[in-house]
Amino acid sequence: MSPAVRKDGRLVLGGSPRADLLPPEIKLAEKSGAQRRVMGFVLIGVVAAVVLGYVLVSFTAQSAQDRFVAANRTTDELLAEQAKYIEVRQLNTQVQASKDARLVGTSTEVNWKTYIDQVSDLLPKGVEITAVRATAASPVLDFPVATAPLEGYRIGQLDFTAESKDIPDVAAWIEALRELPGFVDATPSAVTAVSDVYAAEVTIHFNAGALANRFAVVEEVTE
Repeated sequence: MSPAVRKDGRLVLGGSPRADLLPPEIKLAEKSGAQRRVMGFVLIGVVAAVVLGYVLVSFTAQSAQDRFVAANRTTDELLAEQAKYIEVRQLNTQVQASKDARLVGTSTEVNWKTYIDQVSDLLPKGVEITAVRATAASPVLDFPVATAPLEGYRIGQLDFTAESKDIPDVAAWIEALRELPGFVDATPSAVTAVSDVYAAEVTIHFNAGALANRFAVVEEVTE
């Protein structure tokens, strides 16, 4: 048994004899083969990753395309359903337009018969209205604004002539007329006498409180 010498220079007795008789080219070839195998595994991994990525991208793209097609199909179906009721929608639009036009057209409407009857009821017994002239705003034309500082806002006026056999107490008449809906003010213009009949002319101004509001929209107030 041959002695062996360690790398630190000390002598070791009974060591195993070793001898490397392979030429360096063989070792280099073995090392190169191992490197090629590792590179082959890496290349296979890269190719597999690329293929997997391509598959995932293709699947995502196809899924998005399928959703797009389904959305378009749903839209087409909805449009087809809407087309079935287009006549109903047009009719509803026309009905609503008619209601709006009616509301605008009657926005300044005054029920003159009712209003004149209310005036007559407020006058003393034995007083008869013989002439009436009414003027009011329209949906396209406002009533002339007040010119005197103390005159209130008005949308129309009623001029009437009333006759009685007694001398009329016009001041009492005007005081009674304050109960009229929408009353703003009243002004006497003249009192004349013909034989045994007295005639008094009065002008009444009124505001929106006198409107008929037949088709006004009533909004519910929720507390």
